[in-house]
Amino acid sequence: MNQMLALVDEYFPPQSGLYKKGARLEEGQVILTFKFPRLAREQYKMQFAQFASVTGWEVELNENTNLQAAQEVLRGLLPSSVQLLKFSYFPEEDSFRAQVSGEVSGEIALDFLQMTGHALSIEYKQQQELKIQSTTEPLEQNQALALIEQAFLGEKYPPHKKSLKQDEDGRYIELSFITPQVGAGYRELLDKLECQTLWRLKLGSSVNQLALLSLARSFVEKEGGILKKNPSYLGAQAKVRISLEQPPKNIEKLEEEFFQETGFHLELGS
Repeated sequence: MNQMLALVDEYFPPQSGLYKKGARLEEGQVILTFKFPRLAREQYKMQFAQFASVTGWEVELNENTNLQAAQEVLRGLLPSSVQLLKFSYFPEEDSFRAQVSGEVSGEIALDFLQMTGHALSIEYKQQQELKIQSTTEPLEQNQALALIEQAFLGEKYPPHKKSLKQDEDGRYIELSFITPQVGAGYRELLDKLECQTLWRLKLGSSVNQLALLSLARSFVEKEGGILKKNPSYLGAQAKVRISLEQPPKNIEKLEEEFFQETGFHLELGS
């Protein structure tokens, strides 16, 4: 079985979108999990047949689309001035719907279809100005959350989660970013929002590992690098490690840019 699983990596390297593999021994099946199984089924039809012929193992695909990967694809297609407000998957239609902060080209939906195999409908939501009246009391929580969301429109790394919490000093809003270091870079904006909302705003300590690893992959691939396997998260060292089949251009510059944007080191090796 180990030899068979090793062959999987040869037939389907990381750039194929494969990120998990397993086997059912009794059934003689190898289970392959791609980011976009619908796309993989069409693109690698011949490879699946050849793999089965060579190994004697039947190939089965996990039919679940990686929703985080789909969201990252769309973020990469949107102009930097447009923020993704909502992103939903509808299993019964096997399609996605997105709500964005500005008007975008219809070609984005076509590109998304080609890159994921899924249809996408996009709705433009015009943001209305929030009128904040002078008060000595904290804003109503939904109004405060809406103001925070609006304040981050156009920012590259807005908070992916906003939570109402409570401690010994009372209620507060916790904002979670891709990394806490990214959140710390918005301290000046958060201080301003605290004054506007009269809510205490705290940074979450968690890391959005899936988004961080996906970002690291995109950094490497946009510079021509080819991954040998999926990136590894090393939280204690604030580091993402990537083994390379082919190195990207400008490694030192790439590593520096990744650290500046995320606060995490990018370790590249063979």
